[in-house]
Amino acid sequence: MELIKSFILDYKSHHSILFPFVFNSSLTAPIRDESLLLKVSAGNIALWLSQSLYDDIVDKQRSPEYIPMAVFLTNLGLELFDEILPNTPIAREALSRASTALYWEISHCQKESLAKALSAELLPNYGDHTVLGEKLSGYSLAPVTLLLLSGFSIGSREVEVTRTFFEKYSVARQLNDDAHDWLSDLDQGKINSVSALVLKAYPNESKKYLQKIFWREISLTVFQLIETILQEANRCIEEMNFLGNTQHLTKMLTDAKESIIKGRTERKKVLEFISALY
Repeated sequence: MELIKSFILDYKSHHSILFPFVFNSSLTAPIRDESLLLKVSAGNIALWLSQSLYDDIVDKQRSPEYIPMAVFLTNLGLELFDEILPNTPIAREALSRASTALYWEISHCQKESLAKALSAELLPNYGDHTVLGEKLSGYSLAPVTLLLLSGFSIGSREVEVTRTFFEKYSVARQLNDDAHDWLSDLDQGKINSVSALVLKAYPNESKKYLQKIFWREISLTVFQLIETILQEANRCIEEMNFLGNTQHLTKMLTDAKESIIKGRTERKKVLEFISALY
């Protein structure tokens, strides 16, 4: 019960619950089979829950006792998508990408303590941050499934541009989360995509000094990076002439942009506060 309650309250879960229906309604020829839509949504929820559990276990927010439940939910989600698209294992491919990204995170980003993270000689290389999108591969699963059910092929332009949109959106969303969580993650010995930038620029510095550096320098770099990625996602929307309505996708980007505006406002206030102290 506690797991279901936290899932419902989590803003990210709303995507897995409602988005299959929202995206379907945007198609020029929506799928009318409600039982099929419910099955897509149920499979989406099961896989989303399982990945959330694995993330929480890795982040030590849940105990390993939840592993059997995560395995059960994974198998349930895969079985549902196998029934929906028997000859197209897109759910298994998405899960494989997400699992590979999670394994990379465990192998490269988890340190034993804050002290170990601050003194790390080999920082994780997030590169172009694609790994952040891979970890959230499930974002595009339901929309792509619906496109395939509507007659589009797996290699079609429509499917590719949809996948690219959600990959860009996922990276931007995770970067935004990491910008908010980098310090608390670091306290747990985890080097996320933002703290990796901070530590690369200023290795072997104190946590207090790194906080100031983040607000003075790194935060601006991160905000600009997110804005660039959101612009790329918006260009994908401009290519989606196969959708009758793209307002929901635009709203996703608008919400993400508003988070950046809030971040810039917070940055200004923090810098004013630091200036007043020193």
